[in-house]
Amino acid sequence: MKPLERLKVDVPLQFGGMFGSMYVVVGIDPGIVNTGIVVYFIHPQKRYIVIKHTAIEGCKVEDILDFLALHLTMSFARPWTYVFVEAYRPRSHFDTDARMGAAVNEIKKMGPEVYALDNAGVKNIVSRALLELLHSWSFTTKSNHQDVRSAARIAILGMLKNNHLNQLLADIVISRNTDYTYKY
Repeated sequence: MKPLERLKVDVPLQFGGMFGSMYVVVGIDPGIVNTGIVVYFIHPQKRYIVIKHTAIEGCKVEDILDFLALHLTMSFARPWTYVFVEAYRPRSHFDTDARMGAAVNEIKKMGPEVYALDNAGVKNIVSRALLELLHSWSFTTKSNHQDVRSAARIAILGMLKNNHLNQLLADIVISRNTDYTYKY
């Protein structure tokens, strides 16, 4: 049994096609000191977004799964759930590189629906203005190196790179300051 399978619950939720129901987007920024996790629940029909976040100590897959199990009430097998994790590039060839590489590999083993993304240039792509628009610049959870904000950036980068989620993100941005704006 894959680790994400333990999160499956039999809750009858309506899932539809693009913009047809709820999307769940998870961003994970693994770290030696803290791992940031952000979960976006986006419901296009009802025009609302709920954001859950945390920073856990270290980078243990069990702790990540515990947080996700606490907040997710649907199966990861659903086609409208996306998990994006920041990929790690070795820099120094010290013990830290080996631990971070192993941690990212463990996270990727959580399920086939986990995508590792290179964060090179992410601050230029996912700007402060976009993070603020999506209520993802400031979080009440504090961490060592803004790990929660980094997790949000990774989730949004994943949305930008995915055709369906990119259209959903465009809808969120375009609808701001209108009668159809999303509520947080």
